[in-house]
Amino acid sequence: MVPILPFLLQDRLSIPDNHIQAYTSSLLVAYAAPSLIFAIPIGWITDKIGTRQRPFLAGLLLQLFATTALAFGQSISVLIIARLVQGIAAPVVWTTGLAMVQDTTSPRKIGQVLGLIFAVISVGEVTAPVVGGVLYEKLGSLEFSELQ
Repeated sequence: MVPILPFLLQDRLSIPDNHIQAYTSSLLVAYAAPSLIFAIPIGWITDKIGTRQRPFLAGLLLQLFATTALAFGQSISVLIIARLVQGIAAPVVWTTGLAMVQDTTSPRKIGQVLGLIFAVISVGEVTAPVVGGVLYEKLGSLEFSELQ
């Protein structure tokens, strides 16, 4: 997302150069702020309702909806709303997903399993900006968004 966002704003939405940084920052904050706000309450709620699968699937569906809106949105307001929804859905998926891992993994293996999960995440975080930038350069914004 980060390497292509300025180009997407300029190419798809025709945002003037002097506003690109402000809108890029706004879109990044639109994801981070709700993630910060909702992470702890989501964990508490999933503990109270007794099932983790339904919230997890709901979070995945919200992510799908928001990512589709982000891929095809033609206005800054649609992109900001999509990022807000992604920011709400992300802690649902992460919190319930990690809780499900703990629920289904023996105590003797939990450290190893969580270590593997976070190692794979780290590989993705390091390689995604480079791969994303190359894909955007080769395929363009709409085609790249469809691959996300």
